[in-house]
Amino acid sequence: MDVEAKIAEAFLNQMVLQSVEDYRISLLHGDEAKAVPVYGRAMRIFRELPSEKQAVLVDFLKVVAMDAISGVLGAVGGTTELSGFEEGFHLSYAGKTMKDLQEYFLVKVEEKGLLG
Repeated sequence: MDVEAKIAEAFLNQMVLQSVEDYRISLLHGDEAKAVPVYGRAMRIFRELPSEKQAVLVDFLKVVAMDAISGVLGAVGGTTELSGFEEGFHLSYAGKTMKDLQEYFLVKVEEKGLLG
């Protein structure tokens, strides 16, 4: 597997799937009294929902996270311009410029059926 594909898969697994799972657990079991106000309110609302609706919201959080990461990968990969910056961004790993991370990331999203 190409190094960019491995990096893209790591982004998906760690920054989307694991992070959203951590949020789900926190929303269900976190201490509302210790949470920042917006998080505490979200905990309250989430806990009032039936499990089917909680699952829908968790899936939506995955979409939001995937969209945000895809946007960042597009900016550092040169497929998305960041307004106010004329020079393009570049991301490298082990001396190799990563140009297709966004594409690999979106392929992994599709392969896992996360938008269905």
